[in-house]
Amino acid sequence: NKNFDAEGFDDTTDVFVSGELAAQFSEDTKVSLLAQRDIEETSVSNESADSGAYYVSTGLWATLSHTFAALPNFSLSGSLSYQQESYPEDVDDRSDNNFEVGVGAEYKFLKYVGVGLDYQYSQTDSNIDANDYSDNIVTLSIKGIL
Repeated sequence: NKNFDAEGFDDTTDVFVSGELAAQFSEDTKVSLLAQRDIEETSVSNESADSGAYYVSTGLWATLSHTFAALPNFSLSGSLSYQQESYPEDVDDRSDNNFEVGVGAEYKFLKYVGVGLDYQYSQTDSNIDANDYSDNIVTLSIKGIL
């Protein structure tokens, strides 16, 4: 239940849940599936009563990771997700559909240091054309494992 102090926003009462199912098919292969419905706040929409003070996010995320037996320090991963965002307070009844797909690789040195390279493509399809976009992200990471 959200009770907003600002007079421009209606209060909201709803139920939000999330759940994750993870399976490890072998010592080297893991799969997880996450389903979630949540209320999100955004500073962008807080600045304008046009979009409202929050949006409702409903989504499904799947990931797969595999470590090679012949190369135990090397692993590959992949991810796929769909997320629908609705803005109940938006004057234009805004609704966004977000799709993401990603792949990655990681190599661990000396069991305590890892180097990773990831690529992620995301696309947002909104019922308001000005909010449609796509994004390409490449990430190089260096991890220290304690």
